[in-house]
Amino acid sequence: MKSFNGYRTLSKALESNENEETIKILIIMIANNTQREQTPQKSN
Repeated sequence: MKSFNGYRTLSKALESNENEETIKILIIMIANNTQREQTPQKSN
């Protein structure tokens, strides 16, 4: 899974009390990756 690294990075950031902005950015990046993977590709 491509987004697995994102989750691992996020949990490390939470453990080390990373600042809120960094965590927000990580969550947005993971969400974007997840959406892209789940979207079926249309061939026109």
